[in-house]
Amino acid sequence: MNPFTRRLLVFGLFILGFASIALALSQTVNYKPWGVPDNRREEYEQKVAELDRAAAVREAIAGQPKAIASVANPFRDFGWVDTGQTYSHAFEIRNDGDAELTLQLGETSCECLDAELESTTLSPGQETRCLVRYTARPDDAERREGLYEPQTATVTVLSNDPQRPRLNLQTRGQLTSSLVLPDGFDFGSTDLGKPAEVQFLVYSQQWESFELLDIRSDQLRIQWSADPVDLTLDELNGKQATSAQRVTLSAEAKDYGAFTGQLTFEIAAKSAGQPPARHLVDFSGRVRPPVGFYGPNIDSRYGLDIGTLESGKQHDFFVTVRSRADHQRKLAVLDVEPGVLQAALEPLQTEGVYRLRVTVPPDCPDTQFNLDQKRGFVQVGDPDFPSYSNWLPLYGVVAGAAKQSNRPQ
Repeated sequence: MNPFTRRLLVFGLFILGFASIALALSQTVNYKPWGVPDNRREEYEQKVAELDRAAAVREAIAGQPKAIASVANPFRDFGWVDTGQTYSHAFEIRNDGDAELTLQLGETSCECLDAELESTTLSPGQETRCLVRYTARPDDAERREGLYEPQTATVTVLSNDPQRPRLNLQTRGQLTSSLVLPDGFDFGSTDLGKPAEVQFLVYSQQWESFELLDIRSDQLRIQWSADPVDLTLDELNGKQATSAQRVTLSAEAKDYGAFTGQLTFEIAAKSAGQPPARHLVDFSGRVRPPVGFYGPNIDSRYGLDIGTLESGKQHDFFVTVRSRADHQRKLAVLDVEPGVLQAALEPLQTEGVYRLRVTVPPDCPDTQFNLDQKRGFVQVGDPDFPSYSNWLPLYGVVAGAAKQSNRPQ
């Protein structure tokens, strides 16, 4: 190969490689060449416009005397605050420019804030104070887990500083609560006749001591106890607690299935003249069925997966059955649907544990089993107390030709 041909080949490979890279980038980059994704295009353009305006202002006032408003710290956190109390702070505003600075109070973000300026005109190098008074009010604050969320309020000071015409001075406070209880709790899953237990703190940020008088519910059988706790407890760190008690609550549902409701707490401060306060707390939980089914083909939501079966043959499935609530109860098969299915229950050596055999006989017609249409189940329970029972749904297909199983995805 002569030198000219070699150079021509190298040049062609270079062009081909460059074109390949350009094509790959065009396929993978979903935003404009300067790196701004389309979903942030508007935000980007607004920021560019602000920078352009600021640059135009700087250019227009370059070399001219100008006022410069500066605030050493435009934020004040009052921390925990009491309802109705007023908290004050003086923000220092200084004129760092070489022209007179004029100030004027603008709007405030809420009625909880009041402000006044000591002076509205500052010569170069002078400073003044903006006195802000914050009155803690629960009307404007949200609560979560019994505590008020921190509340931020802003007062705006207008100025003739061409680069900073608005000074935003912010305050923040978090209201204390007379009582702090959980918003709610979950008792989890339990068996009928076996109480579920939860523990939680109830505390006050205002009362030196309080008494838990009662906890009650129409849906649950309740037992409870309350004991004072040390305020240096880690769980109370940063909570501004003035008194606290740990509550142990034992609750027993009256029937199987999921349960929800509200507990009524009656609590009184030990100081004179304080009437008892009532608080409602949400609860939830679930009582498991008294009979449980276990096995490799058991789905906790849909039951026994029999798959796709060929008709004309016998198919057997084995499931372990346990009496959860009362191991001494004698269980039996109470019902089978459809009737062509066969089910037999055999006790094992462990008390309260059985082996269930579910048989699809050779003469079973083409059938689709599914939970939605309640087609296919075995009921196991105590023959003398039918409420002490549970249903094992079946899902799958019995067909003469191969068909797809209707197993939920």
